[in-house]
Amino acid sequence: MNPALPCELTQAHIADLHRQAERDRTASRARRARRASRRHPATAHRSPALPRVRALLAGRTRSAS
Repeated sequence: MNPALPCELTQAHIADLHRQAERDRTASRARRARRASRRHPATAHRSPALPRVRALLAGRTRSAS
């Protein structure tokens, strides 16, 4: 086997480990953000229909003609 090959394989493996670690960090941040948005209503996802429902309840709807 070429003596440079094991070194190159090791470098490629280390690069793969770094990419996996970055994916894991990104996934962890996304999970943390989703959890935080569920805990804090101000940052939670709101349905696009909510303003229409509020308008209907308030009687401020426009006719769709």
